[in-house]
Amino acid sequence: TQYIRTRRVPWVSAILGPCYGSSAWYSVLSDFVVMRRGSVLAVSSPKVLSLATNETIDPEELGGWEMHSQITGIADRVVDTDHEAISLMQSFLSYLPSNNNEIPPQKKVTEDSLKKIDEILSVIPENPKRTYDMREVINLIADDDTAFPMKHDFAKSAVTELARLNGKTVGFIGSNPKFNGGAMDPNACDKITSFLVFCDSFNIPIIILVDTPGFLIGVEGEKQKAPGKIMNFMTALQLCSVPKISVILRKSYVQAYLNMGGGSNSDLVIAWPSAEVSFISPELGVWVVNNKKIQDNDPNYNNYLKKMTYDNSALELARSFGIQDIIDPRNTRQYLINALETLDKKIAKLVRYAAKSIAMGESYESKLDKDSIVEILGANRFSKDKYQNNDVAGVVTGLAWTSVGGSILFIESSLSPVSYTHLRAHETRGNLVCRLLLE
Repeated sequence: TQYIRTRRVPWVSAILGPCYGSSAWYSVLSDFVVMRRGSVLAVSSPKVLSLATNETIDPEELGGWEMHSQITGIADRVVDTDHEAISLMQSFLSYLPSNNNEIPPQKKVTEDSLKKIDEILSVIPENPKRTYDMREVINLIADDDTAFPMKHDFAKSAVTELARLNGKTVGFIGSNPKFNGGAMDPNACDKITSFLVFCDSFNIPIIILVDTPGFLIGVEGEKQKAPGKIMNFMTALQLCSVPKISVILRKSYVQAYLNMGGGSNSDLVIAWPSAEVSFISPELGVWVVNNKKIQDNDPNYNNYLKKMTYDNSALELARSFGIQDIIDPRNTRQYLINALETLDKKIAKLVRYAAKSIAMGESYESKLDKDSIVEILGANRFSKDKYQNNDVAGVVTGLAWTSVGGSILFIESSLSPVSYTHLRAHETRGNLVCRLLLE
């Protein structure tokens, strides 16, 4: 049992010299690995391998910093000195609770954090075919100078970073259009899967920034077990019990739409007006659906393309309840802060008690007032003129807000006005379903 990792407390490792055998095992089990240039991590030493194979083995090729930061992804960060390694470990631990029964510590927010978000429109090109660096977007949304990259030299089409938002620790996941146009390969899936499990282990809410044409396909991907890696990623996301919020910036295509939180796989999915969700790009969609290409000079091509583009738009997605809101990009930071406050204070507490009651075979009820309901369901779902004389009227069906043990929690209400309500949790077909029972 010596190598069982229960993730009750954070583990960090610094590779500062030769690291073989059991030292390597403990290092790769860690939540954070920093590696000094010139150090080596491998199963066995170059000397032993040279004796076994009768060949000269270069330590750097066997397990140097380039190997583990760029190819295997074992090293999260690379430094030049021991002092830098220790400093990075201290910085990493400052984002985490001391154990998995606590929430991460909160820090003071600097004034500069409130001003940066206005620059976000200058980062994203107007032309959807032009690329940008998702890490710049994270820097503008997060509190000033708090972004802490994880595995940033590995699988660069995916971004995984710790940061703070309104002083609280969050985990940012993003597809990065600067590399492969944001198309994620099997290594990117591994990188995100590992980060999801880590965040869920230490009560860190997850924010997913989406701009991806899907997963990178081809023979090389299949050799790297792409289908299995994609499903590992999907499973990890669905099993996360911490709050998850997805923001669709531009493209969100095919299976990646689901892996990045769409289809009720995040508690809340919002979109910028530039968002586009589809099984494929509009141009290819016209070819598949209408069997027309721009080269065909068909007089109806532009009409086909216009309809396909609109059908893939954020407005159309909102119409079908695929997203909960469309926001101005400059409001992203404040919207996320408000959403996390709501999820944390209003939903998570109720769900924890409900899940505990279900595990004990008991029923759980908690009386909510109308203001709580409005805040939980989102003010955009209920306008002030929708309830009078302490009654609430409206409808929200199949709105996914949070999850417990991989089961999606749905909030539902009916069209009937009510003066009070109870939140009752019960288990149906293996899924935890919470309904607003109107009385």
